[in-house]
Amino acid sequence: MNRTSIATMVLLSTLIPAATLVGQAIPKPYKCPVVPIIERARSQSNQPINRSLGFDFENVILHSWLDLGDFGNPSNGSDCWGYTSPSGREYALMGLYNKMTVVEITNPANPVIIDSVSHTGSLWADIKVYQDVAYVSNESGGGVDVIDLSNVDNGVVTLVQRMTTNGLSHVHNLAIDTDSGFLYLCSSDLNGGRTVVFDLSNPH
Repeated sequence: MNRTSIATMVLLSTLIPAATLVGQAIPKPYKCPVVPIIERARSQSNQPINRSLGFDFENVILHSWLDLGDFGNPSNGSDCWGYTSPSGREYALMGLYNKMTVVEITNPANPVIIDSVSHTGSLWADIKVYQDVAYVSNESGGGVDVIDLSNVDNGVVTLVQRMTTNGLSHVHNLAIDTDSGFLYLCSSDLNGGRTVVFDLSNPH
């Protein structure tokens, strides 16, 4: 993301549709104006969103907003991670119910959906990145998706494999130590749900 003194935010999606959005005012000494609290009901039927509505904010700027409808109306989203290509272009990786979608946010006011990789429907799809590879968890089966981002600047995102080593089927969450190059499975169906570690010397 831009390394400036002004924080920028791209709100990509309502993660799990909620009945009410409620903001709380932050006490002074903060000096930025606060948008009035907005409450709105949203049904499960993916009704159109009134994008003129604002969000409470303090010291952040909302440049743009992609709703679940922009992603083809998956039933939910669960995670968002980031990737910066060697050229400096910036991408958000959005974990959705049935896919992982890559969105270019180099210009945060104009996010562009690049590509998606489908997976088994899952309430939770956690994403982590090591070098130019994204790893996507799944709680419904199919293992961990291993996705090559090396050509993302040209609009190409490639599923390399679905990692099912030792019978791995599902995992709730992932963690990566980018210094040591180890991937940690958190609450998988291996080893009784205890942490399992993979060596990413060959990240693909």
